[in-house]
Amino acid sequence: MVGWEGKCADGPFGYCPIRTMSGAATLHSAQCPKNSAALAGTPGASNTDDITVAVRAEAGLVKEIYTSESGRVPDVSLSAPTALTVGGAPAVQIVATVTGIESSACVGPTAVHSMIATTVPGQQGTVLFVISLRQGVPGAVDAPTAARMASTLRRNG
Repeated sequence: MVGWEGKCADGPFGYCPIRTMSGAATLHSAQCPKNSAALAGTPGASNTDDITVAVRAEAGLVKEIYTSESGRVPDVSLSAPTALTVGGAPAVQIVATVTGIESSACVGPTAVHSMIATTVPGQQGTVLFVISLRQGVPGAVDAPTAARMASTLRRNG
């Protein structure tokens, strides 16, 4: 499991999950082993069968994901939903360009956050796939990598 958390009074150690993902992969660099330059995974099934509703709800988390511990809220620009096909099934993608992130030696000032929703036969609701690429950090991959990763998505079932 990987994901993002934010400060909250009710959570363990003062933090609560914003979004968690399984079936995930992370990219770390030797210079910043405690920070991920990239994350990708499936945050689980949504409680709606409408892929556009699901991806828009996921896009609503982006600002909170990249808000710093000190409370600095980044600027988020969302693309229009784009129709895709994943394994023959309709899918929809929204790409967030995040700027104004509170940066440090291991946290870059920008990020690309791609979200894709589709359906899988026999599974209720929608399935989401999220790709987070931090920019301006040691070990960062270029922004077009998100599109290349999305183009490789397949489904079983």
